[in-house]
Amino acid sequence: MGTGIVLETQEDLARHWNGRHTADGWIIDPKTGQDKPAEPHIMAFIGHYGFQIKRVLDAGCGPGRHTISLARLKRNVTGVDISSVAIEQARQRLEARGLDPNIVEVGDLCSLRFADREFDTIVCAQVMGHMPSWATAKQAFGQFGRVLGANGLL
Repeated sequence: MGTGIVLETQEDLARHWNGRHTADGWIIDPKTGQDKPAEPHIMAFIGHYGFQIKRVLDAGCGPGRHTISLARLKRNVTGVDISSVAIEQARQRLEARGLDPNIVEVGDLCSLRFADREFDTIVCAQVMGHMPSWATAKQAFGQFGRVLGANGLL
């Protein structure tokens, strides 16, 4: 698990991802030159369980790829990422699409600021494999369990 880079602290992790998010490759598909769309399997999941979904956490939202799609579906969504650069990109992208840029925020998945059982769904796409250690991943999963309501979807 992890990137092969030694990241001792969450500050190291934030600095690492701030550096990675300076490249357009996280937002733009190099093959098409267009914004990368949301993962089809995630949107199919949302479509299938949509009747149950009221409040969504996009954990590790990056530049807003899934947050934007969920907001367009009129879901009450909050995006969180450790990278302030990615959050600024997400805010710009949301605003350019006429969506609320304040639905994304800088945050650490290992210590979420949200109340217990605040969300009924958590989307966490291509994030956990980048955790620097198993201990960090377990902390994040613990937080997911805390903020996810009974019968919640992850």
